[in-house]
Amino acid sequence: MRFLWPYLTRKVDPALRHHLLTVLWDLGEADPDFLLHALSSLPNGRGHLIPVLWHMVATGDVGCDLDQKLTMASRIWPMKEGRL
Repeated sequence: MRFLWPYLTRKVDPALRHHLLTVLWDLGEADPDFLLHALSSLPNGRGHLIPVLWHMVATGDVGCDLDQKLTMASRIWPMKEGRL
């Protein structure tokens, strides 16, 4: 939880949040590395999305097993539907 704490109050672009959640919803379950590669082929693009993803984990939009160490290989899944 200490890792996620700084991301809890981070401001996130609603369009990025929606796009990330929509792609994750389509995947069903993934790991952060796979999801970020699905969202962007460019390293800078993925780097820009990492804080958005951790914010969404911290706020409960994206689920994961918080009893395990959170890494780029952790299993994640959507907790809210991405489609509006």
